[in-house]
Amino acid sequence: MIKVYYTVYHRQSMKTIKDNLDRSGLIYFLYETWYKDISQVFPNDYNPEVGSLNKDIDINRLVEAVNEEGILLINANYDIEL
Repeated sequence: MIKVYYTVYHRQSMKTIKDNLDRSGLIYFLYETWYKDISQVFPNDYNPEVGSLNKDIDINRLVEAVNEEGILLINANYDIEL
């Protein structure tokens, strides 16, 4: 089984903001950054349809949008369990 963990950095200083976030932890963290006006990327915009759940968010497009915005940098780490 492959587990994906995300690390969020401040792009300018490259300091770690959050480490070892799973998919849902990353999504909730990105909601917080939007509510605090840190980022303009709203995770719900990456749902395939209105009313979808967080599990339906296209995480790859969300990470790409955050990285392109230039404030935060998100890196995916993979852990393989045998």
